[in-house]
Amino acid sequence: MRKWINQVVTAALLFLLPLTSFLVVACSEEDDTQEEYPNWQETNETYFKKLYTEANQRIAAGDKSWKVFAKWSLQDTLHLNVDDYIIAHVVSEGTGTETPIYSDTVLVHYQGRLLPSVSFPAGCVFDQTWLNEYNPKTMKPSKLGVGQTVRAVTQNGTTTYQTSANIDGFTTALMQMHEGDRWMVYIPYNLGYGTETTDKVPAYSTLVFDLTLQAIYHAGEVVPSF
Repeated sequence: MRKWINQVVTAALLFLLPLTSFLVVACSEEDDTQEEYPNWQETNETYFKKLYTEANQRIAAGDKSWKVFAKWSLQDTLHLNVDDYIIAHVVSEGTGTETPIYSDTVLVHYQGRLLPSVSFPAGCVFDQTWLNEYNPKTMKPSKLGVGQTVRAVTQNGTTTYQTSANIDGFTTALMQMHEGDRWMVYIPYNLGYGTETTDKVPAYSTLVFDLTLQAIYHAGEVVPSF
């Protein structure tokens, strides 16, 4: 009897080990918070301040591939804090001549990452609109409001539409981009998800978005379906 019990316990442990490994690398702070994201607030604040300084130095030296923008609702002439800005690095420039306004709808491709952590040396991907490799020819764009996102939610056969405000850093980036632009956008937690954990994003997280603006549609214009 004892031998049979030992065999059952051993089999159960072998079954649970892969699940345990998955939980350790899950993009969440719910389990093993300190191990996955040690000194997370300090790490993120230090990283963004350093990048802000370096980006401004590059801009001052004439490097046009780096950009720094104040939050969309603030005047850049005011005395602002470092975390009132986003930073953008231009990957490629589009051919568009206008930028979206708050009430516009846009088609975009994006991938959002966190800074590197224990299990994610390249940063955990917490949201993205494409699968596999980045390829605009095969990727399906996501339709978003510049200031707000509307999502269709179906429950028990009934569809309702939920509206939520985009994070300020994401809106700020969109309002500075032209059609066809692809940027790496760095958003401090003050303009991201703030000081509380949200879904897969731990509190105090700097967000890094690979963001492409594909098309702009003004209010009243028909946005094509895909």
